[in-house]
Amino acid sequence: MKTYSVFEYPQGERVAVKQGWSWPAFCFVAFWALYKKLWAVGFITFAAAIVVGIILDSLGSPDYGPIPLIFCIIFAIWGNKWRRNSLISKGYSLKGTVNARNSEQAVAIMLTESPHGAGGEAATACVKG
Repeated sequence: MKTYSVFEYPQGERVAVKQGWSWPAFCFVAFWALYKKLWAVGFITFAAAIVVGIILDSLGSPDYGPIPLIFCIIFAIWGNKWRRNSLISKGYSLKGTVNARNSEQAVAIMLTESPHGAGGEAATACVKG
């Protein structure tokens, strides 16, 4: 089971974002960012890669060393947080946190659970499996 933050847009659309490490972000870096509509992150990463390449080429370095791996690790650690922040900036609101097998199940759980507990706290649901 994975933990997901479930967000809702005012028109009712719900999106679940996994908390923690993101393997797709680790593997696809800037392409993952663009796929998730994190435009600034994606384009800045491409620009940074070009600049680093130009600098290393001008220094006569034949390879990038650990730089690509560093980018991958940064994206894996921070990618889902960037996505959550992007959704909030687009008008989505956090409806709760759930444990589920995948994002579709997380959204389905939030549709069946009360979106707010007493006192306005976000609800937490858990799926047994």
